[in-house]
Amino acid sequence: MKNKDQLLVELYNFFQCGKLSTNKNGMTVYTVQDISSIWNIIIPHFKSYPLKGTKHLDFLDFSEIAEIMYNKKHLTAEGFNPMMIHYLQMNTKRKNFPDGFGLSIENWREKDIEYLTLNGHYINGFLAGDGSIGLITNLNNISTFGTILISFTQHVNNYVLIASVLRYFSPNLNPSKHSEFSVGGSIRGTRNWDKYLAPHFIEFPMLGHKQIAISNLFQIRPLLDDKNNKQTQQNILDLWDDFNENFNNPKTD
Repeated sequence: MKNKDQLLVELYNFFQCGKLSTNKNGMTVYTVQDISSIWNIIIPHFKSYPLKGTKHLDFLDFSEIAEIMYNKKHLTAEGFNPMMIHYLQMNTKRKNFPDGFGLSIENWREKDIEYLTLNGHYINGFLAGDGSIGLITNLNNISTFGTILISFTQHVNNYVLIASVLRYFSPNLNPSKHSEFSVGGSIRGTRNWDKYLAPHFIEFPMLGHKQIAISNLFQIRPLLDDKNNKQTQQNILDLWDDFNENFNNPKTD
């Protein structure tokens, strides 16, 4: 994306493979397509720093496909057929899940649920890819005006992942079912910001455009103690509008 150019450049420099390009919409895209780089660089990285949830299952199938292609076995029926089996059970095509996936929402209160062990770097990567950072700015309801919220949404098969992300911040947070196919959760309010979110982002700074949002929230937080003041309300709105302006129209050198 346009406002993530520098982050993608850093990613490219980190892996030292693939290419950066610009698509027809003017967005910067980072891709790695050659099988040697995928097998020797990308896959070892994610073995050292594993994905979680259903993405990990997809990675395992992806790794099997990459091994078949790296060894050129896909050119034979003995290799092509197993490769297609892995391909046809990836992402939305997956039908079968191992234990720990697809749990019902009622099971979250069970004591034997094994939550995932996550660290701050994983949390930030998950937030960057699958989370959102928000601020309620509706002045028609002053009680909710200025509410800070970090939210996540996943497919229902990632109940354990969502619950583990929420539990990383607080053992009192639980996911909720958004629809037949999605589950999510949020950390919201100044109390949770002060106790959980602010300390986390001080220790583990975000990168890219979401770091701009976090920086603005650090500036907005002291103002929320006086949010009934008209001028303070405007200052809060100006700071958040500044983030949205930078997001939609990033500055370039």
